Amino acid sequence: RGDCSVLIIDLKGDMALFETARLEAEERFGPGGFRWFTDASSKPTYVFNPITQSFMADLTAHQRAEVLLQSLGLEHGEAYGRSFYSRNNRAVLAALMSNPEADSFRRLQQYAANKLTGGATAKQMEDAGEVLSAIDSLASFDALNVTASHVKQRLVSPEALDRRIDLPDLFVRPQVLYFYLESTLQVAAAREIAKLAFYGLLPSAVVHRHRGVKTRRVYVVVDEFQQIVSENLEILLRQARSMGIAAILANQTLADLKTAGVDIIPAIQANTRFKQVFAATDLYQQDALIKASGEIMHHMYSTRESASDISVTTSEQIGPRFRRNDIIRLTDREKYSIVQISRGSGYTRFEGFSFPLRSDYHITAGQHKKRSETPWPAQQPGTMSPPLPTGHEPPPAAPPRTPQNNPVIAVEVHDTRQHAPSKKPKRKTAPSDSEESHDERKS
Repeated sequence: RGDCSVLIIDLKGDMALFETARLEAEERFGPGGFRWFTDASSKPTYVFNPITQSFMADLTAHQRAEVLLQSLGLEHGEAYGRSFYSRNNRAVLAALMSNPEADSFRRLQQYAANKLTGGATAKQMEDAGEVLSAIDSLASFDALNVTASHVKQRLVSPEALDRRIDLPDLFVRPQVLYFYLESTLQVAAAREIAKLAFYGLLPSAVVHRHRGVKTRRVYVVVDEFQQIVSENLEILLRQARSMGIAAILANQTLADLKTAGVDIIPAIQANTRFKQVFAATDLYQQDALIKASGEIMHHMYSTRESASDISVTTSEQIGPRFRRNDIIRLTDREKYSIVQISRGSGYTRFEGFSFPLRSDYHITAGQHKKRSETPWPAQQPGTMSPPLPTGHEPPPAAPPRTPQNNPVIAVEVHDTRQHAPSKKPKRKTAPSDSEESHDERKS
């Protein structure tokens, strides 16, 4: 479809997928229809600053903090114990965001380091290690922290800011945005960047709806989806469809979507129209496929033979449509997968039942090898090559004075001028050799 936008979040760093997306996007939308962001320090990239996204201008400091909190997975729910850290994370992040010129994670890092905490108490900052750790991690990426001040200092070109990645633009102009994240080298940082891009779509759609802007459909493709599983993703998956957002999620196994304290498998099963399993090698996935395949009537035959005759008995038994042996065979067959389509229409009306599907690859093995070996795109107008020169970051502005960051110290002053001696005290001199020295402490 040429009237939609696509956001691809690649947590594996697949160069073949990157090149395929680039070729298809430029053929459909022209040279300007494909932009990318990468966390690799030596590759040209477009700028992506999550804090200066255009939808943030319509939000208050607390709302901006809430968006970042949800994006980074720092909202742990309202259960006893968890709610303390959720509220503390929210309070600290909102306090840091209330400072002037809070336009990047690097700036937030400076505010925290210089104790410009915007009213957050020392105890709150002490318990905010999770927030501060995420800020420190994201502050280390130059392309995540480019602001207008860098353009004024000529550290980056004006085109880098003009052509920066702005998520709300996906709903206005058809295009392809690609996040090439090498999670093998920096797992935590890649996860955080991926969640910032993924979750940022929802407030972008909400703000456009409030403005009355007509939006287009956006497709999100996430490879290695299991790496960004968190509690708040369930909310995103449930609300995305009503906002015109469709998600294509690729994960290794179904069990990966259930971690300690987080289980988004029910949300995935309830909100997915098309499921395709290429390899069901773990028992958890096999059991899920058996249960979801439906039931049919199995006929059981038993034979009894005696000296005089042979009798055959037939019985009926209800069982699953797919048995474990069927799944094992399909998994082992090349180009075969198990597909389930919910609420199908037209030629895809399978009544919601799973079925085996044979499909070919979209490109040949030779094309895949060629695209995998394609070099990274060279510097282009609007891209930057990290790292930025160090030592040019403007100092953080001082926040407005408040009782929290500018306490008044009461000092009691006594006027002793009336009781002061009229004569100056005599200056003590060292005794000469002929004089006898007396120890006044004994008298």
